[in-house]
Amino acid sequence: MNTFKLIKNLLKYDGETISLSNDFVTKDLAYFENFVKNLTILLIDLSKLSDKGYVNKPNVDLPILLWFLKELKLIKSNSVTNFSIGINTFFFNLVLLLLLNTVLNIEKHCLLKTSEEGYLDLKTDLSTIRKNLLRMIHPNFRDKVSNRGLSIILNSLVGYDSEYELNSSLRKTNDLLSIQLAGSTGLVLKVPLMDERPVTSNYLNSNLTDNFKGDEKKIGGIFCTSIEKVISDIRSVSCGDNDNFIKRLNLKLETLGLKSFVIDSYKVYLLPKSEVKSFIKYTNEYTSKDLITDSDSLNNVNNENSLLKIICILNEVCGIKELSSRMRNSIKNSSNKSLSRITYKYGVSRLSITINRILTICMHESAADLSMLKDFETFKENLDIVHRSFVTLGKPLILDGCKSKVHFRDTVLLAPAGVKSLAGVGSIYGDEFKKIDIGHYRGKMRELLEYNKDLFEKYAIQDSIITLKHASSMEDFYLSVNKIGVPLTLSSIGKSYVVKE
Repeated sequence: MNTFKLIKNLLKYDGETISLSNDFVTKDLAYFENFVKNLTILLIDLSKLSDKGYVNKPNVDLPILLWFLKELKLIKSNSVTNFSIGINTFFFNLVLLLLLNTVLNIEKHCLLKTSEEGYLDLKTDLSTIRKNLLRMIHPNFRDKVSNRGLSIILNSLVGYDSEYELNSSLRKTNDLLSIQLAGSTGLVLKVPLMDERPVTSNYLNSNLTDNFKGDEKKIGGIFCTSIEKVISDIRSVSCGDNDNFIKRLNLKLETLGLKSFVIDSYKVYLLPKSEVKSFIKYTNEYTSKDLITDSDSLNNVNNENSLLKIICILNEVCGIKELSSRMRNSIKNSSNKSLSRITYKYGVSRLSITINRILTICMHESAADLSMLKDFETFKENLDIVHRSFVTLGKPLILDGCKSKVHFRDTVLLAPAGVKSLAGVGSIYGDEFKKIDIGHYRGKMRELLEYNKDLFEKYAIQDSIITLKHASSMEDFYLSVNKIGVPLTLSSIGKSYVVKE
């Protein structure tokens, strides 16, 4: 109990809120070192408590909340009130937040004296305590005080198709003639929104924190008001620069006329998709590794340019006129990794940027095109089957040597009833996306290649372009129901729409 007196000495109740009672700016190194020592011991005691404010070990009797409320004269000294889990949860997190605010203020004081002997070690100890406190705070409150960065998705979409000719109807084998790819890239920028919801009794979205009743109503109100105030204080100390920067960034992005959506706790901006690149390879042998490598490399330059555009926008917001060689290298490296992080420095502050590189390979009738892969029998074990189509469910594939996380989609699962064929899908988008008519050469692709290679290429590449177009359109529509990526099936879009409504 002695260590908990440290908290009591730090707290005061002014009739409205519970807050810190000390001004640490005037203290000296010896005071801070003693404080850190006591706080380290205190964290060990606090770790005995669950996030609901109760003692984890049943053989320990530690009525923390009742004792504190009596010490702060919020209840009578002879009270024996039993408090709910909800009220304990709020007080436990209020204490943690107040301690975090204390640590942040001391750290700020230490920054001014890092050159003085002893302060560097103190700063290291405080950093450890700060991280431990953040781990103990309820996730909903932790989100409110966290310095959230930007998230970028380098989003490549590729339509894949193959041309082949029947080798043996008896053995059901085909000879591969060519594969063709058509791809484009986009960039998704996720800018964090400030959580401006007021802290109320049901803020934690738990049955444990339903509206406080009876004697708890007044005390619960004090806790909620106190938590809001300390969160505001914490953000002003640790997040003030980033909050202002993100506000200015949003204003800049809005002037650019980019498409935007609000998804979860982010404002999502879309850079325009790049022009379509097409690619044809004449081969009688093709592997899954070839497919993924060719698809992944199709848009390397576009991915790098897209990331460069975002960094240039950030520089504009900050008033930085030149791109440093170090940042250029970071852009190049990050655009060629499946997952990376850039630390963007402006003034004395930093902004974390997380970058995911995603590749979605789309086919129409995936069973036919993937079966042309030499290693299909082994590769298909990495895929899932939905209505006889090969796709990836859940997490993407992460493969050695690939710069992206890879999803597979089949556009036949996204085709409306009555237009399941690729020709039908293409007709949805007008003459530009109609299948090429090859007349009597249908079923004679080797002959077409031999006598009219230009027509063969137009026909083959157009199939991959139609697949890409439909997948891209479905991806755009999916955003209207607050989802990112190419949906799996039409029914999955419907479910998301119902949830949104």
